[in-house]
Amino acid sequence: MFFLLQVNGKSKRFCLPKELKAAKTLGVVMTAFLACWFPFFLLNIIYALDSSIRIDPETILIAKWLHYLNSLLNPVIYSCMNRDFRAAFKRLATRFFGRISGNANQLDRNLGTSRGMSLSGTQTKGPSYKQKSVREEAV
Repeated sequence: MFFLLQVNGKSKRFCLPKELKAAKTLGVVMTAFLACWFPFFLLNIIYALDSSIRIDPETILIAKWLHYLNSLLNPVIYSCMNRDFRAAFKRLATRFFGRISGNANQLDRNLGTSRGMSLSGTQTKGPSYKQKSVREEAV
């Protein structure tokens, strides 16, 4: 479903479902950011306003680890919300963990070629990852 929109006097086409999906992803990312960083900023503001207030070291540690958690959440959020990111993340994670266990080539042959791509990014038999079926484009 495409719509025409006038931007600076020029007509631009946009796809409403894709725009809504992007807005939803951005909302989830921003909510995670605020939830993870708010305690850290709140503690800093409280301390800046009145430095005589003593804040538990455990509270500071929790706030610090929450903003580290945000860095962990971003790839998880994007992999849940975006099919292309999910496939790329899966290929990278499989390759990384395969190297740790020493099975990178075996994992590359078993998992990568089933989708038409090897984990090293080279094209194998099958359709390109850029080619989508009519059913995938409708989703």
